[in-house]
Amino acid sequence: EESSVDETSKEESSSSEPAIETSSDVSSSVESEYLVYNGEGYTIKADSSKWKTVTTAGMDVSYNYLGSDAVTTISTGVQVLSLGGESITLKQAAEQTINSLKSIDSYNFKSSEQIKINGNDAYLLLTEYKATNNITVILDQRLQMHNGKIYVFQSAYAPDISASAKADLEELLASFTFTD
Repeated sequence: EESSVDETSKEESSSSEPAIETSSDVSSSVESEYLVYNGEGYTIKADSSKWKTVTTAGMDVSYNYLGSDAVTTISTGVQVLSLGGESITLKQAAEQTINSLKSIDSYNFKSSEQIKINGNDAYLLLTEYKATNNITVILDQRLQMHNGKIYVFQSAYAPDISASAKADLEELLASFTFTD
């Protein structure tokens, strides 16, 4: 049975879609019910029923969670860091990030784990910190290296994040693919 939606074509963004900053290297569009973001050497697709595109300083693209679990708050985004010709391994980048996190008084670094994201080597770093009103927040950072850049998928959420919200975050992360 043929689908009435052509999964490979990208439709123009509508005026009701949240604005995404674009430059010559990046573009955004709506593909079916997804917000598609084409960044510097990568693409990410967010389910528009679960995520809203927002502007966050220092992030290439960022989202806030809108999922069915209204009590769960997740802020997440992608940060692209250029190595500027510096020779560094993914492990060294993770270690430098861990040392930086440990140097911040209000941060309590919890764990580091070598993982795979879509078949690519990555590190998962988990840190706990106290936000305003003494609310505990988990900082979830996943570092990947590709073509001389470090890609950091960074999320912040409560320690008691629901299983459905966590699954929605993992689905968003799984949509991240390198294009070059």
